[in-house]
Amino acid sequence: MPEATSLLSVSEMAALEAMTLRSRSRSASRQPGRRAGIGTGSSVEFADYRPYHPGDDLRYVDWNLYGRLGRLFLRVYQADAELTLYILLDSSRSMAFGQSAKFRFASRLAAALAVAGVSASDRVRVVTFSDGVDRLFPATRDRAHLSGVFRLIEQIEPAGRSRLNRSIREFGEAVTGSGLVVVLSDCFDSEGLADGLRYLSRRRFETHLIQILADEEVDPGSAFDRVVDAEDPTREPVDVSPAQRDRYISRMREFTRTLERDAHASGASFLELRSSFAFDRWIRLLSERGVWNA
Repeated sequence: MPEATSLLSVSEMAALEAMTLRSRSRSASRQPGRRAGIGTGSSVEFADYRPYHPGDDLRYVDWNLYGRLGRLFLRVYQADAELTLYILLDSSRSMAFGQSAKFRFASRLAAALAVAGVSASDRVRVVTFSDGVDRLFPATRDRAHLSGVFRLIEQIEPAGRSRLNRSIREFGEAVTGSGLVVVLSDCFDSEGLADGLRYLSRRRFETHLIQILADEEVDPGSAFDRVVDAEDPTREPVDVSPAQRDRYISRMREFTRTLERDAHASGASFLELRSSFAFDRWIRLLSERGVWNA
């Protein structure tokens, strides 16, 4: 298990060890993974062996091989081929907003997804973006490498404007094959996200869009009387009347509904999370929405 960081505690990472990211489609990779191989018949073909890990299903241990080598190996089937998980983490300036900062929350969520991925022997690659791809961390199935990735993520200072469609296309042009994509962002981009989601669908990525908002953005309350552009501090602040505040709340709700419609239209799932949510709550919500098996 990776060592504890300020992103995840040891107990949180231990809870994540039992998670398996869900995927509707079989991976094209022939590298062995730890996806459940409970199917029988000719549609599930033997592919390879891999070493046994504590907690693996003993039904798939090859006991004849153990008798010859004295080591435990699991039979891996075609349906068990590894999954490549891409975690796209928005590091634009607006992600720094909130009493419970959105980027901090998104970073914890990215770390949790990465731990769940490598615990299932999936390949994991974290990508940070703002007005384009900022950094593509090397893909890994090695738990020991995650601590270094976590430390680098913790050093990121959100900056720049968000260009979601451009960033997604740059990501797609930088990688080969397909896999599972989880986008973590507040989705604050005037161009929307429909083009990027359609692009991922055409590339045969299975996509989960997770919108992360601060409580103050969803329901700013009566103290909301002046606003500034979080990604362009040169713009003049705007005074807000009670009527304008009500219109803002209505438009925020419609904004989220539009994101959800665009996600579903492209075959992606959608989930809105608040940066104030506790660990146990978003663990449950991700399970209910089908991102992983709890």
